Amino acid sequence: MLQNSKVFVGLDTSKLKNSVAVAEDGRQGEIPFLGDIDNTPEAVRRLVHKLASQHSELLFCYEAGPTGSTAPFLRANVGQRTLLYVLNI
Repeated sequence: MLQNSKVFVGLDTSKLKNSVAVAEDGRQGEIPFLGDIDNTPEAVRRLVHKLASQHSELLFCYEAGPTGSTAPFLRANVGQRTLLYVLNI
């Protein structure tokens, strides 16, 4: 069920896995860890579609380092309700 809500999705990327945490807009305190997903286009697509079916706006943030291969997967799966922030540290 789609909620009129904004969530912030943090990804810690590695060559094989992405660790996922999600914080709701205005949330105070600890950010819940959702778990790890494979660093594959299909796994990222499923994550984006699952979260987009539950929330009206998704904001992704992750560090694009040497294993930042998640960027093309996310760009291919984001829709109108999604913003993508990439930190290149």
